[in-house]
Amino acid sequence: MWFDYRIDLSKVEGLTIDDKFHVAFSYYSPVGGNETSLNFMIDDVTFGRTDLPELSVDNDFIKFVFRSGQEMTPQPLNIYSDRTTAPVTITLTPSTEKKYFKLSHEKLPLEGGAMAVGFKSNDSKTHAAALLIQTRGAEPIIVKLLAQPITDGISNVTSGSDGSLIPVVNGTELTVNGTYQTYQLFSTDGSLLQQGSYQQRIDLSGVQSKVLILKLNTGKDVRTFTLKR
Repeated sequence: MWFDYRIDLSKVEGLTIDDKFHVAFSYYSPVGGNETSLNFMIDDVTFGRTDLPELSVDNDFIKFVFRSGQEMTPQPLNIYSDRTTAPVTITLTPSTEKKYFKLSHEKLPLEGGAMAVGFKSNDSKTHAAALLIQTRGAEPIIVKLLAQPITDGISNVTSGSDGSLIPVVNGTELTVNGTYQTYQLFSTDGSLLQQGSYQQRIDLSGVQSKVLILKLNTGKDVRTFTLKR
């Protein structure tokens, strides 16, 4: 059970607080017959400041759609910093995902910079992780990472209230007979080529791949088709 406990130090008579200070806590418990004592200290506490270091990124969610055993093209991530006084560190969490998600850099100079995240897995499981981006004095930033496997083959199409889904490729146009909510087009290496909301006719003029993996989200399920041009 958690108890919310607050202290307003500004109301303590005779106490003058500098802008930067530390707060210490002590904890003691005899629970279970074994005495436990812990001390915690939070350093560099501040308030009312507008000149603190700041971090920002150009993408807070990186997604891979992968095929087992194939190394994915690394996706770039730009990290920007302002008024920083220490290098920027990038930590992958949980650490068990390091065998799958590969970081080009785990530390950047105090002015930030560019890095990339790659992915490779020999299994066909969904993997999720996060990047914890930090520098001294700035609020940390979380960048979510997600890798989902792509499956081959045509799913069973059943008739229902939403109608049968029948995709047909004709040159640079893909026609989908039936209703769905969103679509995604992938190459055979798992790269996302195109996506969007419902269209009966989808323009493929900008897609070079001869074999396409089409995923249609009906709102009830996701149906997968392999298409050849």
